[in-house]
Parts: sequence; structure tokens; C-alpha cells
Amino acid sequence: SYEFNSSSSEGAILVLPDGAGKADLAENLAGEFRQLALQNAAAWYHFAYFHLGRISISNDSLYLVTGHHKSSSWFLASFSGAETNITLNLSFSASSVVDGNAAAAYSWALNAPGSFNFRLGPRHGYSQENPNQTLFVRGYKIA
Repeated sequence: SYEFNSSSSEGAILVLPDGAGKADLAENLAGEFRQLALQNAAAWYHFAYFHLGRISISNDSLYLVTGHHKSSSWFLASFSGAETNITLNLSFSASSVVDGNAAAAYSWALNAPGSFNFRLGPRHGYSQENPNQTLFVRGYKIA
């Protein structure tokens, strides 16, 4: 269970109950990948447009991903126009048995005054051993 207090009328919260893992391309390869992106950007756009049918692709739509953060579960909330000095209570629970089935399950409960925009994940198949929820990516924008 988590409790957050805010003295501001706007803010955001990211909760990772199982933490997150980080993976990056080996540092010595990043420069080589950057060079490949510079040399092949036009060909990559041509391939996306003509071979993959991405006809609405713009000149800044491709990314070469070189790293990521992943987690098995997350909760993200944002608020604005809220009363100051608000308290948000957030509960997370996970179990490995649902209705006698060994499928994994989780649930979040949010108790807060006013309205909040929020998202959570995963939608299905929670597994603490399988961090398959990508939170952040790093890389090069191909423009």
C-alpha cells in the first residue's frame, strides 16, 4: 500500500511495485549503430514506406532503440486542478492463483479526492518473474 501527499494542484506519480530492470546496448557499439543510422536513414524510410506500407510515415518517425527500462507492473497517475494538500492512497496486490487457476493476477485500488487520469499495466498476465512492460526507451531519432 502506498500513500502520496501533494501540496501542489498538479503533479504525476509513477509506481513500480516490483522495481524495474535496465538494458542498454554495449557502450562500444552505440557509436557504430549511430553511424549506421546516419548512413542508412533514407533506406530505412524507403523500406518502411514501400515494403511495410507505412504511407503516413513522416521524416521524424523512426527510432533506433539502444536501451530500455522494463517492469512487471506499473501505475501512472497525473492530476491537475486538484485541491492543494491532497492525499492519494494506492494499493497494489498480486497473487499467483485466480479462481483456482495458476494464472497470475494483480489489482490496483485508487482512493483520492477529485479526478485523476491514470494508466496501469499489465492489462493481462501479471508475472513478477517476467518484466515485459516497457516503461522507457532510449536511442536515436532518425530524422
